[in-house]
Amino acid sequence: MNNKGIAMIFGFIIIAILTVLASAIISRSINEGSIAKRYLESTQAFWLAEAGVQQAVSVLRNDTNATSFSVTLGPGGYNVSITQEDDFRIVSVNGFVLSGSQINSNRTVEAVLQVTNASQSPESFYDNALYTSGNISVSGDAYNVSGDLLFSGNFSDDDGDPNDDVDGNVTKDPATWPFAEFNFTVLKEESIAQGNYHDNTSLDGPFPEAFWYNESAGIPNIVYLEGDLVLRGNDHVGGVFILEAGEATYDATLRGNAQIDGSIYCRTFTVSGGGNQLNINGGIWAEEIVLHGSAQVTFNDSIMTGVQEYFEEIGSPPLQQMPTNATVISWRDTQNPYSVE
Repeated sequence: MNNKGIAMIFGFIIIAILTVLASAIISRSINEGSIAKRYLESTQAFWLAEAGVQQAVSVLRNDTNATSFSVTLGPGGYNVSITQEDDFRIVSVNGFVLSGSQINSNRTVEAVLQVTNASQSPESFYDNALYTSGNISVSGDAYNVSGDLLFSGNFSDDDGDPNDDVDGNVTKDPATWPFAEFNFTVLKEESIAQGNYHDNTSLDGPFPEAFWYNESAGIPNIVYLEGDLVLRGNDHVGGVFILEAGEATYDATLRGNAQIDGSIYCRTFTVSGGGNQLNINGGIWAEEIVLHGSAQVTFNDSIMTGVQEYFEEIGSPPLQQMPTNATVISWRDTQNPYSVE
């Protein structure tokens, strides 16, 4: 065989080797690209599943009975399933990435959330002459408060000094919001049994004058009104006045002073105008308090303690309906994040 033939054979061998090597390199490159694409989609599916856990936290804070929901985000999304075990929620989230209508990749994350009680008893509810979840607005020198004031909003006084007419602590505490509510059904039943219930046709009374319905048994008068309480000059009333959705007002321009021995629960408490005076021996709970007229509010510990003990006895303690808190206490990724199968 001459030299040309040998050279040709070697040439073919080299070309074949290079062809095999090129094919291997191209195949490996294509395979690595496919692996990288699948890993990227798997990572995207994981973060979509994580987004689903965070969305479940938000949903459960507003609806503790939620069981499932789905969300689409661009070329993917997540499906959320929620099961309940006492105060816990087991959240399973499947995040997925689509190609057209087909799922290219998916990841599942499971989390355990603890859902806290949505209500609590406010502190110091019975310890103040004035307690409000909102603002206190006062003007002039015709009002005087003997006892503590607790509020969550603002205290506005036209002379700029909120302490000059208050013999007690003036405290701003956001924890007084939201406004505490009682078990109104129980209180209405108690009021009816005592003959102290007033529908919207009998809001003018007559009302009891004494605080106690049965002092030896520790039972105060429970006066339940299906509307507003309008106090007038020379009125002398006693008991615990419950205005579930109403307002309590006193116009000091009316002739004669008024006296309350007990406490009032209402949405807005207002004293306005005039030289006559409203005297309160007990305490006030309201969402807003306005004292733009003559008023003397004196905290009475024995009265407020009597109210507290009786309300706890009949199962009607004050409760604040707090926003539900859902907290992730455990979490796990159910799949191998490095698997690209």
